[in-house]
Amino acid sequence: MTAGYFGGWWDGLASRGTDVILGFSQLVFMIAISAVIPATAPRATVMVLIIGLLGWPSTARVLRSQAMSLRSRTFIRASQAMGASHLHILVRQMLPNLVATIIVFTTISIPGKIGAEAALSFLGVGVTPPTPSWGRSIGSAVTWVSTDPWYLLFPGGALFLVTLAFNLFGDGLRDAIDPRLGESR
Repeated sequence: MTAGYFGGWWDGLASRGTDVILGFSQLVFMIAISAVIPATAPRATVMVLIIGLLGWPSTARVLRSQAMSLRSRTFIRASQAMGASHLHILVRQMLPNLVATIIVFTTISIPGKIGAEAALSFLGVGVTPPTPSWGRSIGSAVTWVSTDPWYLLFPGGALFLVTLAFNLFGDGLRDAIDPRLGESR
């Protein structure tokens, strides 16, 4: 938000930092971290932290572009002309206009995070038992698929339904929050 509002050198620095984070392959990085951490460490917590630390750049790019669009709007210019501080403009003017975007992009990104955890658990570097994981269930069921495909169908179907539900929820939330978008369809 601040990069889009202030622009200039700060925008360049923040954008390059975002590009660096986007350059990391999340899956490869998480596999490497999982290999380094001891087996007694809380692997689920480490996975959540890594997914969170590497999962924000796509949302940040959208927020930056929205903030760049907002900074040229009349109400922002009027606040600046009336002598409002940058903090006031950011918190009271821009942030309320960006909350809908933040909420929608967060709900739409959740299926990708669930899929990343399932992929790591499928590869055997995810959460450790007894913590349940659909990825580990799918990995275990692969060996039984020729004998009984139902072992693979249920965890795979559950993973599919949850990611589909979050995608539909995010899409519906976007339509509900931005009524102009719903009219154009």
